[in-house]
Amino acid sequence: MSKFPSKETFKNKKTKPHQFIETFLGYDSFFLQKNIFPKKVRGCYVYDVVGQKFVDFFLDYGRLYLGFSDKYLTKMLKNYLKSTVFSYSNGMFTYRFLKLLDDITGNRFRSFKFVREFELSEVIRKLVGDNFYVNNDFLKEFLRAERSDNFDVFEPFDDSFSPIRSEKRSKVLFLGRGIRYSEVIDMLREVDVDFIVFGFGRFYGIIGDKIESIETRISEFEAVLGYYYTIRETFLVRKKINKLWSLVRRWLYKFVDLGISDINPYSIKFKSELPEFFNQSLLEEGILSCGNTLYFSYQHEENDFRRLRRKLNQVLGLTT
Repeated sequence: MSKFPSKETFKNKKTKPHQFIETFLGYDSFFLQKNIFPKKVRGCYVYDVVGQKFVDFFLDYGRLYLGFSDKYLTKMLKNYLKSTVFSYSNGMFTYRFLKLLDDITGNRFRSFKFVREFELSEVIRKLVGDNFYVNNDFLKEFLRAERSDNFDVFEPFDDSFSPIRSEKRSKVLFLGRGIRYSEVIDMLREVDVDFIVFGFGRFYGIIGDKIESIETRISEFEAVLGYYYTIRETFLVRKKINKLWSLVRRWLYKFVDLGISDINPYSIKFKSELPEFFNQSLLEEGILSCGNTLYFSYQHEENDFRRLRRKLNQVLGLTT
């Protein structure tokens, strides 16, 4: 059974598999940079080839912060795929999906387009042209657009997954990370937009009624994916959010009271730059982190937060 390393037992040397794979890779992965060669992943834990166990508060810069697939939804989707023979027609799930989006957006839109990730940039450009601006670096890179305050493509969460409320008129409301807060759902009814982009994993849905080029073309198969994804993001995760938020506040609110960090159910972000040794010190005692933000998933349990708080106290020189 792998155990968490300590400062005395932490193994920081490159293994032979590590050295071998480096001769073929033209880049450094996060783990290899830390001299960790993973053997397996279970839940929120990473186990390396030398028997060390790490609790993951890095989560690939938060991109995996929801954890792995929801078993309930996976079962529903498998049952659907086994029983249906009309996956590419339209049926009950097409109705359920479009009705769900209609309810979420306050019955404001009547047109819908379903696109793949590689199509999103081209479709948005066809809808709004080339003369538009974005307000976050992700979309600037993705759409190759200029950054400006004159024109918003609104992202509802910042890099630490805290909700953002925009008072400006937004031409495009970008929900690439899903809908996970009731506040964001309320914002859909308040923000004046021409169309909204929803993220469904590797698929995107674009809805609107002010641009004639958007078509309502969606198959039953695509609808079931979008429906289950939206149900999961909007409703089924609420119980998990409440549990996670309770753990975060119980074990980490101390750092908010001290005025050195902000927290939400998905992350803790320290307000100032942390010392260079901060992440390395946590790593040496079995905690994966990067920068001044640590991310949480639904798989993190109370023992993980207890461990994190104890190590943060030690590294920051604070009392328990």
